[in-house]
Amino acid sequence: MTRHPNHVRETKSRDMVRGLINSFYPNGDALVREWSERDYGIDFVLELFEDGVPSGKIAFLQIKGTDKPITRLKKTDEVSCSNVSVSTMEYAKQNRIPFIIIYTSLSEPRCFFFIDLQSRMDDVKKKIWNLEQKKTTIRIPYSNRAEKDLTYFFDLINSYY
Repeated sequence: MTRHPNHVRETKSRDMVRGLINSFYPNGDALVREWSERDYGIDFVLELFEDGVPSGKIAFLQIKGTDKPITRLKKTDEVSCSNVSVSTMEYAKQNRIPFIIIYTSLSEPRCFFFIDLQSRMDDVKKKIWNLEQKKTTIRIPYSNRAEKDLTYFFDLINSYY
């Protein structure tokens, strides 16, 4: 039995995202936790601290990885993240906790794109919203690119609280 390439990509993508988040807060004010029970599309729970003290601010993260470079769409200033589960979208809609998709490429190991799923719910509903369709595509603004400075990413989470 061999390990499936999708599983290898998923593990590497998770490790990369965890490393970027940990390197932004070297004092440990962002804790990435694995979600090990039946996950409903959640890969990590991110908990924020303030000078080592729990802040009560958390976010659910789903990691989507690809081997290919992530490029802007030709007609819009967005990137396209496919294979997002419609049931995950439905689950995110029910949450008051930020539910963030992180889209990353193993060919660009020092950055990721992110989108708050709740903020895109109306856009997606207009296009496909039916549970018979199992997967959908989410468009992420190119400006939601996190590299060395993850301030905008953390500002998104903080804005919920």
